[in-house]
Amino acid sequence: MGDIRDHFAPRSGAGLTDPAAAGIFVSIAAWAGHQRARLEAEGHSILCRGHTHPAGM
Repeated sequence: MGDIRDHFAPRSGAGLTDPAAAGIFVSIAAWAGHQRARLEAEGHSILCRGHTHPAGM
């Protein structure tokens, strides 16, 4: 978790990041990745950066 916080602090111009906020971000990202894999396995299309990709791409 510390590596993630060290990565994002300079990118946003901050000297440090809040551990709770970083933990929440990591939790949301992990959940979204899990949901994407499940949806693709069920044959759903995924909208990614404004483009629709058929399932399996």
